[in-house]
Amino acid sequence: MIELKGKTAKLKNAKMLSISTTVGKQFATGTEGLTFEPQAQLAYQHLMFDTITDVNNFTIDMNNPHQWMIRVGGCLTKTLSTENNRPMSFYGKVNLLKTFGDDGTIQIGRDLDLDPMGTAIEGSVGINAQLSHNFSLHGDVNYQQKLQKNRYIWSKFFRRNTLSVLK
Repeated sequence: MIELKGKTAKLKNAKMLSISTTVGKQFATGTEGLTFEPQAQLAYQHLMFDTITDVNNFTIDMNNPHQWMIRVGGCLTKTLSTENNRPMSFYGKVNLLKTFGDDGTIQIGRDLDLDPMGTAIEGSVGINAQLSHNFSLHGDVNYQQKLQKNRYIWSKFFRRNTLSVLK
């Protein structure tokens, strides 16, 4: 039986440094309302944590992990004309991702190896729509597949929806 003693640990003074730059240029295709935008991104993330000790003197040391990420891919967008002249577009994206950097360890009672995502392929489809003068909708579905030589496969599937109210 596990006996709980209130809060086990509290994270204080955590800081994050994140830097990213993205380049891309949208090109018209030969089809009306269809554009293609090749993109490239370079990002860096550094997390800074104090060592945490819980009520049972269990120590967690994150060792301030960091990583770099390179993303190369493109977005194909189809913009439609609507009856009320409100913009609506559908898009599909494909990207190749590569993360690298921190192959260190964190300590949660014992040393645990960090496992950067490595190389992955990512695809997504989505919609942008101006529903009225005050409302817009953005939604997408994204899938990532980790690529590794040892045939270990990692995948992530998620969706994101946003409804904006403009005043």
